[in-house]
Amino acid sequence: MKKLFSLAWGCMLVMTFFLANFADAQEKVITWRMPSAWPPGGEVTAYEDYLGTLANLVEKRSNGRLILKRYPPDALVKIMEQFDAVSKGAVEIACSAGLYHAGKVPEAHVEFGLPFTFPYEKPEYAMEFIHKWRGGIVLSKLNEAYNTQGTHLIGITAIPAYGFMTKFPVSKVEDFKGKKMRTFGLFSILLTGLGSAPVSVPGAEQYMALQTGTIDGTVFPYYVIETYKLKEVIKYAVFPAVLGTPTINLYANLKEWNKLPDDLKKIMQEAHWEASVNAYIPRSWAFDKKVLTEIAPKAGVKTVTLPEEEVAKLMKLSEPLWKRVEGMTPRNAELISLLKEFLKEKGVKYPGG
Repeated sequence: MKKLFSLAWGCMLVMTFFLANFADAQEKVITWRMPSAWPPGGEVTAYEDYLGTLANLVEKRSNGRLILKRYPPDALVKIMEQFDAVSKGAVEIACSAGLYHAGKVPEAHVEFGLPFTFPYEKPEYAMEFIHKWRGGIVLSKLNEAYNTQGTHLIGITAIPAYGFMTKFPVSKVEDFKGKKMRTFGLFSILLTGLGSAPVSVPGAEQYMALQTGTIDGTVFPYYVIETYKLKEVIKYAVFPAVLGTPTINLYANLKEWNKLPDDLKKIMQEAHWEASVNAYIPRSWAFDKKVLTEIAPKAGVKTVTLPEEEVAKLMKLSEPLWKRVEGMTPRNAELISLLKEFLKEKGVKYPGG
C-alpha cells in the first residue's frame, strides 16, 4: 500500500510539473521587433493606420502572448537594410515594399506592381489576386521565392496610386518628350520609351528638385501633393495612374515564423488582413481622393485625364517593362501568366492584352 501511495504521489508530481511547464510555454510572451519603411505622422499613415492596428489586434487576440514592437524608419535598422536584417534574423519582422528588395527577390517586382494593372478604383483587386484568388496560389508562389532568402511573406497591403505629376501641361504622350522625369527602378524603361530623361531623386528631395528645375515632373503617389507639399511646385496631376494599386508588404524571418504556434500564425494573418482592408485601405483612399478633389484644385493643381488613344500608347510603351520582369525567373513567368488570367477574368485591359 505504501509503495502504491508513493507511486501515485510521484506520478502526481510529474504531471503537475508537466502541466506547469506546458502552461508556461502556452503563456510565454513573444516580442518581435518590427522596423518600418514608413514614418509616423500625417493624416493617414501606414505606420499608424496599418501597423498600429496590426500590433493592437495581434496583442489583443493573442492575450498578450505576441507583441509587435514598432520602430520608425532608421531607428533600428536602415530602410534599405531591413530585408537583410530580417533574412539574417537580426530582427524578426518588417514592413517595407517589394521594390526595396527586388534585387534579391525578383518576384517582388510583380508583388509591388507593374504599370497599368489594377485600376485605381479597385484596390480590392490587388488584395484578392495575391491573397485569395485560386486558393492563394499567388501568395504561395511569392513565398517560394521569399523562402529562398530565409523570409516568409505574411501578406501585402494595397496603397494609393502612383501617377505622373508635372510642371508642364500634358494632353498627349508626346508631351513627355525631352522632359526630365523623376522615376524609380524598372519604371525608367517606360520613361525612356516616352522620350523623357529618367532622373533618380530620393522621395524627400523631390520638392527641391522640382523647384530648382532639376526635374520637370515625377512618378509618385498623388497624395504627396499634400504631404510633401508638391502642390507648391507642380501644376498637373495626370490620369490614369501609371500604377493603379502598388503594394507594401509584411514579412518575417522564416525560422522565427516556423517557431510560432499555429494559433499565433493564424492571428497574425487575420490581423494583417483586417488592418489592411478595414483600417488602412479605406482611410488612405479617402485621403487620396480628398487631396485630388479638394486640396489640389485649391492650390491650382489641375487634374488631367488622357484620352483613350493616348492611354493605349502608354500601355504599348509599358510592354517592354512587363517582358523584362517576366523574363527574370521561371517563377516570374508563372506569376505574370497568373496576373494576365486574373485581369482577363476581371475585364481589365493590360499591356499586351
